[in-house]
Amino acid sequence: MTKYEVNILKVGDQVTKIFKGVRNKISIKKARLFLFLSSKDLLTGTHSRTYFEKFIEKLGKKSSEKIGIMICDIDGLKLINNTLGSAVGDEVLRSTAHCIKEVLQNKGLIARIEGDTFAILIKGAEGLEMKNITDCMTKKFLSQKVFNVKLNVSIGFALGNTSEKHPRVIYKEAEDNMNMAKLSAINSTRYDIVKASMKILEERDLFTSKHVSRMEEVAVKIGEKMNMLPNDMSNLKLLVKFHDIGKIGIPDQILKKPGLLTKEEYEEIKKHCEIGYRIIKSVSSLAPIAPLALSHHERWDGQGYPQGLKGEEIPLLSRLIAIVDAYDAMTNDRPYKKVLTHEEALAEIQRCSGTQFDPKLVKIFIEATVN
Repeated sequence: MTKYEVNILKVGDQVTKIFKGVRNKISIKKARLFLFLSSKDLLTGTHSRTYFEKFIEKLGKKSSEKIGIMICDIDGLKLINNTLGSAVGDEVLRSTAHCIKEVLQNKGLIARIEGDTFAILIKGAEGLEMKNITDCMTKKFLSQKVFNVKLNVSIGFALGNTSEKHPRVIYKEAEDNMNMAKLSAINSTRYDIVKASMKILEERDLFTSKHVSRMEEVAVKIGEKMNMLPNDMSNLKLLVKFHDIGKIGIPDQILKKPGLLTKEEYEEIKKHCEIGYRIIKSVSSLAPIAPLALSHHERWDGQGYPQGLKGEEIPLLSRLIAIVDAYDAMTNDRPYKKVLTHEEALAEIQRCSGTQFDPKLVKIFIEATVN
């Protein structure tokens, strides 16, 4: 091998070492970035579940460490995402994390361990201290609102010494205590979310709030004519209020379109019955009207949606609300429809008796609304 070739090899070795050094530095940076990202929840700035689990495993190996674990679970986050949108849900998560940080004042480890759940671990915690933190957090959450939705967070905590209990056992006790607290709060939380959704829908579609108040007046008149029982009258009023809540899931460009809908847009609008059904069913106090809201666009002849129910297969209150809904739509201003007089609307309802509407209810409706 010539001297020239030997020098070339030496230069090559030096270049290789330089590249290896650069590559190693890049790899170290990537590894550090990966460790940082895996230890953090980027949305809330708290620690991640992975970090939390590694932390309690280390604590479990110590002979004696007194700890308190607190679980904070946001009530109704899935419903918030489904009704108000994931952007509102993300803001709820950030606000919850912010409240926790403010109360703890850097005392303890905070981690987001599930989509809607935070865990807090405090070393050397005492029972009274944990109770005071719980009380302060509860007050803090109740004072916060995100897009008209109150922060409702169920909290449970547990204490123990790692010499007697593994941190996972303490975590499970805290989770069980949180679930007990959640049972009493979840229904009122969901009802608040549904009301907030209705308010947002009314702000998106100004027709909605006036439509509901007019419909209630007419529906009550029909209910009285039918000598409805108090429970049925109550369900009728709730159905009037929430029958169109599923429209919260319909895009503005369709909901507010001034002209006639295309076939595809109409299919999208039809989804509001099923969306509304799922929202209403999530609240136990409203659950009885969920199937009624699902069926309020069914037709007497079976040509309606979403299930194609026919005749008396359709719930009575759904059949009634269909007539009241159609009457109000015909007699009030819509940009794409001519407004009909009271007499013209009654004539149209009469014409659709036996096809779109229940004939017996049409007769009662006309008798009750004749001026």
